[in-house]
Amino acid sequence: MRELIVNILSESADVLLFGSTDYPKINDLQIPQAIDDLYTTCADHIEYSMANFFTFGLWSYFRVTPTIRQAYKFGDQIKEAIADEYRKRCKKDVKDLGLNIIDLMARHEKECSPDEK
Repeated sequence: MRELIVNILSESADVLLFGSTDYPKINDLQIPQAIDDLYTTCADHIEYSMANFFTFGLWSYFRVTPTIRQAYKFGDQIKEAIADEYRKRCKKDVKDLGLNIIDLMARHEKECSPDEK
């Protein structure tokens, strides 16, 4: 079941977010697989952690354990990879942009007036 969900997430990222299968990798993982790894780590060590529960979320907020710190760092790497792809697409000509979320954001950035940004 988990593999099916990762495949659906991968296909959604391909079509909706990036418009292709050529997108950045994080630690040799495609972004959907990286997000799945991050979710697994967060679920196991943050969301369902008794220490986090008994400290009302402060355990993860203050990033007490190395695993939690690593998860936050990995999440930042994922965000940065997506932001880099967005910045790369913003440099393209409008006619070369497709119909996916990142390209539509880049198109909007190019076509809107400064007060619409």
